[in-house]
Amino acid sequence: MAVAAGAAPDGFAAAVASLSGLWAGLVGTWLVGMGRQGPGRFRNVVGVRLTAQDVLVGVPAGLLAQLVVVPLLTLPVRLLQPDRDLSAEARDLLDRADGAALVVLVVLVVVASPIIEELFFRGPFQRTAVRRFPRRRARVFGALAQHYGRQGPAVIAHVAFNATTVTALQAEWV
Repeated sequence: MAVAAGAAPDGFAAAVASLSGLWAGLVGTWLVGMGRQGPGRFRNVVGVRLTAQDVLVGVPAGLLAQLVVVPLLTLPVRLLQPDRDLSAEARDLLDRADGAALVVLVVLVVVASPIIEELFFRGPFQRTAVRRFPRRRARVFGALAQHYGRQGPAVIAHVAFNATTVTALQAEWV
């Protein structure tokens, strides 16, 4: 849609349109799930609940994931391809945004993405997967949702993870 309107296919508008398309599918899935559960069952479908404890658990988990786990996971690529800039695309997108576009980008990446994505992936998706494949183990954020029985810690961890990325790129630490 953004490309059809004249935006560059790799530009800011295309990125926002891409996120919008992804989120429409995820929210559509919630709506289907809620329709099957009956009215007023949003909490049951996505497992949403947020407490103050979630901040105390989620922020350190998100920081640990971004500052320790990601560097360890990307270490082989960095060793085998030292000239490859793994942050180039994210940095390029952030560099294109200024003023109001930067505010929109930060709100989308740091607030909206964690809420929408975690509520889907750790809500109906993970709950179904756990019922069907009980031996499968969740990853970092999935483990938080599984352990605490609600989405709050996973959402907060995702917010901290994304905020760390945006901050590091904006401050040119990476």
